[in-house]
Amino acid sequence: MFPRRTVVILVASLLYAMPCLAQYVITDLGEFIPTDVNRDGQVIGTSAGRPARYADGVIVPMQDLGAGGKPLHWSQDDPRVSVGYVSLRSGVPVAAQWDASGALTLLYTRDQAFSSLANAQNSRGATGGSAGRFDHTINTSVSSAARWDAPTTVAVLDTVDGSWSQAVGIDAKSRVWGTDGAHPVVWDVHGTKTILKGQEQWRWISLAAVNAYGRAVGGGWQLTTDVFVPLQVTLSQGFTALPSLPGVQCHPVAINRAGVSIGNCYTPATGTHVPVQWAHGAMTPLPITVPAGVQSFVVTGMNDHGVLVGQGFVVSSQSSHTEGFLLVPQATVAQR
Repeated sequence: MFPRRTVVILVASLLYAMPCLAQYVITDLGEFIPTDVNRDGQVIGTSAGRPARYADGVIVPMQDLGAGGKPLHWSQDDPRVSVGYVSLRSGVPVAAQWDASGALTLLYTRDQAFSSLANAQNSRGATGGSAGRFDHTINTSVSSAARWDAPTTVAVLDTVDGSWSQAVGIDAKSRVWGTDGAHPVVWDVHGTKTILKGQEQWRWISLAAVNAYGRAVGGGWQLTTDVFVPLQVTLSQGFTALPSLPGVQCHPVAINRAGVSIGNCYTPATGTHVPVQWAHGAMTPLPITVPAGVQSFVVTGMNDHGVLVGQGFVVSSQSSHTEGFLLVPQATVAQR
């Protein structure tokens, strides 16, 4: 367990003028790669390839099976519980859940010889993810979207041989959101699949995250221009384009209960990354001035209070590694 150092940074706009600067407090987490932050400001991620949690200034290891793993998201049901995967010694990842102490529970997947992972848990304690199954058409294993109503029971949502699917999240109604072959879809609590509306304008659509109220974000390539477009989607309204910028590729990575989403814009011509936020129909660039030596900083997660986690690549004369950061809005710090 190691204490981390904290410094104050400013978020400023490099792409267009903003009326003011928004101040954050940033904590350098060291060689800890964050994936998500809960409403209490606790962070999950990996340290040296092993699952770990950051809270109250220290990084605490979480249980695995001796071969590493990764917690991916905090539960909406209990902010102390997280889900993800751990690796068997054979190298196969299996869906997992950790309690508040970091103790591990494996999620039942019928056959642990096939890969599986859990990537979201809703307020009912139902978990979404993907579970491998044997496909007799191609005589090998494939990924299928799955839902666990309890760690001991799994519903494989796509069992048709010759096809594959994967989940990206689950909403408060236990609907699993993901991709079935080439189509973004939603499976309801009974396993009935609905193809999301409005896909005709884009190709290769992928979903990145969904919030509790059934609003998802992702991206796809526009058919008429062959430009990558960030997207949001609901079951009733279908897909709509999010604001973007010319010459960049903006990829949403997370969305909170209020419908605010964050992501990263990549400029192929320069190889630069700019973290951004979408809210109320507008996109706000949030270039973050991280400590000297940090390159290619990207945001990876956000909670309902606007607290962010991210990572950057640190290059020095001695070594090169990925380093994690926790960003807390100054107003949130003042209220504590």
